[in-house]
Amino acid sequence: MAKIITEGLELIGDPVAGRPTLGDSVSVAMFRVLRLVVIMEGLNSIIGDASALVYASGKGLGNELGETIFAKAGKDMDKYISTLANEVKSLGIGIMSVTKADPDSGLIEIKVDECITCSGGPNINQRVCHFEAGLISGLLEPLFGKPVNVVETQCNCMGEDGCLFECRF
Repeated sequence: MAKIITEGLELIGDPVAGRPTLGDSVSVAMFRVLRLVVIMEGLNSIIGDASALVYASGKGLGNELGETIFAKAGKDMDKYISTLANEVKSLGIGIMSVTKADPDSGLIEIKVDECITCSGGPNINQRVCHFEAGLISGLLEPLFGKPVNVVETQCNCMGEDGCLFECRF
């Protein structure tokens, strides 16, 4: 999966040069239209439940970004998580914090406040942050050197306070 993500990144081009008036940012509303309506609902209508595909896409990107973070922070978990949280915030994905960490038992719990996908969204009684769960999985794998399974256990779109992800490795 990571190779596919790497090969596609050149499609981003130079949005700053290409949009000298509008710049390289779009509104959260437009992002959500693309992410939740066009991609998620569009894929659901074609293949059924697309959550695994969206998770895998996030994981591929997370692996790429995680390798970059690992090169900066190495195996020091505190430094790695701090670098990761700063990167997630600077990308506008959300404000990430670790709420529980027990590496000996293979469990980390990560909260994402102000999640780009769902914060402030309506309570639709379903969790929608499949991409973010995959992204976190891919981001953590370089640190632990093994697969990390991530499940969203709380979501703004379930009427809950922020997004909470249980990470098991």
